[in-house]
Amino acid sequence: MDDVISIPVHFRFSFLEQPHRWLFDIRSLVQERQRLTESGKAFKNPYTSSPLSPETLESIQKHIHWLHSRRYILTADTVEHVSYEQKAVELCFLIDSHGYLTNIRWFLTMSLPSIHRFTETINDLWTESLGLTDEERLAIYPDWQTNSTYLIIPYQTMNLIKALDHLLTSLITFLKAGTLRESRGLAAVYIVTALTTVSSGARRAFPFLQEMAV
Repeated sequence: MDDVISIPVHFRFSFLEQPHRWLFDIRSLVQERQRLTESGKAFKNPYTSSPLSPETLESIQKHIHWLHSRRYILTADTVEHVSYEQKAVELCFLIDSHGYLTNIRWFLTMSLPSIHRFTETINDLWTESLGLTDEERLAIYPDWQTNSTYLIIPYQTMNLIKALDHLLTSLITFLKAGTLRESRGLAAVYIVTALTTVSSGARRAFPFLQEMAV
């Protein structure tokens, strides 16, 4: 997609897809992923059209996190807009790495009412409807306070961007908290399950998870 010499070193990302190693500008990969997910298509190697492995998706996410921690910008936009959009991209990469292919628009098109409904649903799954024990919850989210009635603390604001930014930040923290990959995979399931209550795209993609949220 890009000539290697034209890619700044910190934006270079490579992965092995036998028998070749592919190198990209990670910003191009992010844009390609957005384009494909908006069309309802799986994220694939742009050269071979082969689906990217969970390991590659996780490596991409880690590289993005590294760039974010050093204040590198992956897209051109206002600082406020970039902030929550990049978090949506990171969250989707995390979820995708566990085998649940998502679309960033499922998050970015949320309204205030849908954010509130999503929060209520995931809190109910966490504290009530799934019947999780404290031991099971702590395996998934070690920092969770066992005396809390919330997984995601509701954020009282009429500002949509602030509410969405708070939600995405909380979900990323939750999804990365488990020490075992299996635990992080369960966190991904709960997030996608709650999404089916507010996103028609998520319902079409994961009808079997929608039943858990009813």
